[in-house]
Amino acid sequence: MSGFLGVGKTTFLNKYIPALPGKTVIIENEFGEVRLDEELFGGDISVRELYAGCICCSLTMGFRDTISEIARSIKPDRIVIEPSGVGQLSDIVNVCMKAKIQEELPISITKLITIVDLDDYELAAKNFGRFYLDQIEQAGLLLLSNLDMGDESKKQRLLQTLKGTNPKALIYENDWRQLDTTVLLKLISQTENYKER
Repeated sequence: MSGFLGVGKTTFLNKYIPALPGKTVIIENEFGEVRLDEELFGGDISVRELYAGCICCSLTMGFRDTISEIARSIKPDRIVIEPSGVGQLSDIVNVCMKAKIQEELPISITKLITIVDLDDYELAAKNFGRFYLDQIEQAGLLLLSNLDMGDESKKQRLLQTLKGTNPKALIYENDWRQLDTTVLLKLISQTENYKER
């Protein structure tokens, strides 16, 4: 679950996580003021926080160790990862794959989801380049925030840009925040799983 700071990742997780069956562990590496609302979560959901760096850069070993410890001791049905805004999805995938292979962990990578601030897309792509575009290129599902930009032609142009950047991704072009949770879960289930290369 990636996206730059302020796009709505925490809102998404607070909506999505409580609806999941089974045991879930969330690894959170964000630096914003809005935290996950653990009071919304039942007893089968726990949050692990990693700070003092990005899990795909300075915290790589700590991230791998955390995945290994969770997979072996907690044995959850899923691990949901929320990297920092500048975390590259390709790096997150690489760390998870190395942990899986080198430590023989029974894990697989499934859904890669990125939230894109449509109104801020051009500026972010210009200022952050590969860090930003990698999140879009790697995603299986693109959700959009700040859709009400008041310029329909610009919105359509940006949607075409996103489709060109990642033609394989499922793009939900409306406000995902308005979706009923069951519909959101169906949308995510329709998203193609990551294919190991």
